[in-house]
Amino acid sequence: MTMPRLRRRFLPTVGSAPWIRAPLLLARVPGVVIALVVATAILGIAAASGPLFLSSVGSATLTQQITDSCPERSLPGVSNPAVNDPNFLGRNLASAQTGVKVDEGDAAVRAEMAGVGLPDPYRVLIHDAAMNRDVDPANMKLTLYSRADALEHVQVLSSSGADRGVWISDRYAGARGLKVGDTLAFEFGSAPISGIYRDLARDGTVSDLPEYWCSWSDLIVPTLENRPPPFVIVDPQTMYELVPVIPEKFFPVGIYAWWYSPVDTSGMTIADADLVLGQIDRLPYRGGAYQLVGDLPRFVGGAVAARDSVRGPVLPVSLAATALALLLVAAAGFLWAEQRSGEVALLASRGVAAGPIGLKAALEMLLPVSAGAMLGWIGASGLVRLLGPSPLLEPGALRGAAQTVGLAAALGLLTLAILAGLRSRRSVDSRPSRRLRWTLLPWEVGFLLAAVLTYRRARTEGGATAFLETITLNPLLIAFPLAALVGSLLLFARVLSWLLPVLRRRSRRWPPAIWLSIRRIASSAAVTLTVFVLAATPVGVLIYSAGLTGSLVQTVTAKAEIYSGAAHALDFNAEPGYSPDMRNHGTVVTVIRDGEANGDEVQVLGIDPDTFAQFAAWDPSAVGAAPDELVPLVTGAGTRSTAILVRWNDDTPVSEVQLRTTTLSIDVVATAAAFPGLRVLGNRPMIVVDRATVVGSDRYTQRQDELWTDDANLDAALVVLDELGVVVDQVRTPSAFLGQTDLLPIGWTFGYLQTIAALTGVIAVTALLLYLAVQQRQRFAAFHLSKRMGVTNTAHLRSLLSEVGGVLGLAWVAGAAVALVCVQLAYRLLDVNPDFPPGPLLDPPLTLLAVSAAVLVVATAATALAAHAAARSTQASAVLRLE
Repeated sequence: MTMPRLRRRFLPTVGSAPWIRAPLLLARVPGVVIALVVATAILGIAAASGPLFLSSVGSATLTQQITDSCPERSLPGVSNPAVNDPNFLGRNLASAQTGVKVDEGDAAVRAEMAGVGLPDPYRVLIHDAAMNRDVDPANMKLTLYSRADALEHVQVLSSSGADRGVWISDRYAGARGLKVGDTLAFEFGSAPISGIYRDLARDGTVSDLPEYWCSWSDLIVPTLENRPPPFVIVDPQTMYELVPVIPEKFFPVGIYAWWYSPVDTSGMTIADADLVLGQIDRLPYRGGAYQLVGDLPRFVGGAVAARDSVRGPVLPVSLAATALALLLVAAAGFLWAEQRSGEVALLASRGVAAGPIGLKAALEMLLPVSAGAMLGWIGASGLVRLLGPSPLLEPGALRGAAQTVGLAAALGLLTLAILAGLRSRRSVDSRPSRRLRWTLLPWEVGFLLAAVLTYRRARTEGGATAFLETITLNPLLIAFPLAALVGSLLLFARVLSWLLPVLRRRSRRWPPAIWLSIRRIASSAAVTLTVFVLAATPVGVLIYSAGLTGSLVQTVTAKAEIYSGAAHALDFNAEPGYSPDMRNHGTVVTVIRDGEANGDEVQVLGIDPDTFAQFAAWDPSAVGAAPDELVPLVTGAGTRSTAILVRWNDDTPVSEVQLRTTTLSIDVVATAAAFPGLRVLGNRPMIVVDRATVVGSDRYTQRQDELWTDDANLDAALVVLDELGVVVDQVRTPSAFLGQTDLLPIGWTFGYLQTIAALTGVIAVTALLLYLAVQQRQRFAAFHLSKRMGVTNTAHLRSLLSEVGGVLGLAWVAGAAVALVCVQLAYRLLDVNPDFPPGPLLDPPLTLLAVSAAVLVVATAATALAAHAAARSTQASAVLRLE
């Protein structure tokens, strides 16, 4: 057809009244409008969720790193001095700076930060002031600390009210017998004591400094390796006066200065952080005495790596959900075709081609589709903010999501137009339709083969890989179950398509309700089986993701408890072999890392058999036995003990353990795959003995005495330790181990998968409702005809319950069965830290199985009751006349 003829035929048609009024015609059919808006909104949510979720993961990772670190680590910072002299240990090239040099540097740094747009920084000054040994023989120096608002973050016990001078802790004041108004003598001067504050390290044996002091904890809190000098707060001018002015060759100790720009990190996204990094890059400090400090670049790198680590699993899932939602939009188009069938047939009979009819359909559905797309974008943003790992979304991600939704909506509208055009052809084509040959092909075999191949490759590559501090989930662990689920469901659907005609013939002798339900199912087998697949898919995805997530959490929790040994493992700062009376608030253990047995290095764990089982974190599935089966076997005296061999792979008998110069004789009474307190990497073993036999061993072994306790007894245990004067250096908890494994991105990925599965469930329910709506006229007519044949309302309701319940029930069984098989195959591959026992543990999602079954029952009842009520509300004369 030539272009002029095409214009003459096409343009007058689309310029006529039916096409001009098309955008407003659907106002008379609110049911179709609602269906289109809902379907397109679901399409928008599916399309936008992937990019928005990735942005949320990046923001959450960045926020977590900032929250878990000291405040100054995430701020743009400059330090001076910053370079150590390699020829003189401890000497700094700029350490001779005095107050004048600090003030000169202060003005320059503030000007540079203002020049690049950073907020005005706050300054921290530190000076190690030498003490007059005749006055204070116990301390060679004091740490002087100056910051403008430092006194606002301590509890001042007494003060002279002066702005100048030094403020000392009550611990130091008590040790020296000092009070406010006294003079504190230094090696190079003196200063008045203007106040006394409550010692920051006095609160308990566990360091719990306020966030304000976090960056300077090594100057405040004593540990086994570090005994910091007394911490003194001063004003800047007093610090300047105490700095010695002597030649640099005499190793003077000067003032250390830091400047931190207080940018707002509370709601920082990766995009916000990139802007700050750009400002930092424009600062001129790349060498010499002034250096850039801060970990914000590393934090951003970690956030980007975490975001990229979940990109592989997330985007294919989002694409698959978008494809399913597109089918739902097409189903809504069938509802439009059902409602507009008369006009479509009239236009087609008058010679209007399929193209103009498709254009008319697109114009009619343009406004509902546009509204649904907008609602989908808003809904996706809200859902990700509500259910995602972080409510912080980057503006670029929101714009990208809007573009993705627009593209998906345009594709949906094009699909609707094509379907309308095809429907118009069918309305005037009297030739019998031929069965599509492609439906006979075994497509499910391809999916199942893909599932087998991806699973085999996942077994080779592993379920997760760790690079630096980022653990990446293998996308094959997502692809394999999806392929297996789709292939299995298609196979089930094919088998059901073979069985439905048989059931229809046999159902003639069955009760009327069953006969009616099977007849309706068999008469629309293609649509019914589509609903079956759509309903089974979210069930399978939900159960798989929940099962794998639960198994991962149980495995990592068991590893964490094995590593730490208890909910709280506190390292003593005491003499080797110290045995405090904990008054039944904890158990004392001894961990020796350099034992030797049969020529191999082993870890030795000394336990108190009377109290160990009460406070140890014990997982029978990880250890392989209950506490009362193993712990009572451990007993000993002197240098001989019964022993439990943990992770012992050598068949050679062991009878002695060498602890440097001490020989411990052991009698092996049991073995275990794991045991609380096992902290050695690889396959190195551990030997559990009675602590009484190792407290007197060589004091130079690599040993650590610890208190193990639980949440309920922690506070009481700390009180006991404080009364005994015991200092604790470190606390181990399972949560600390979990933080090191960096599992959050994997958990977020499975959470996203569960959310998409729930969205797919909404798609399935909507498809079921559309299925009932498309065939509502036939159903209403069948209802009234069956009533004339003697079928009661109760029997009709039972038929609907059996129809909907049969389809959804089979979908639940099929989806759950395939998912559980996939979980059984996949959980063994997800060992994110194989150096620590136990291996992967299975945690079946029993709760979700029960909840999903209950939801199925409710959905079945609600759908059947709604369909029955709709049928009863119609009049037989009107329905049968339409037919």
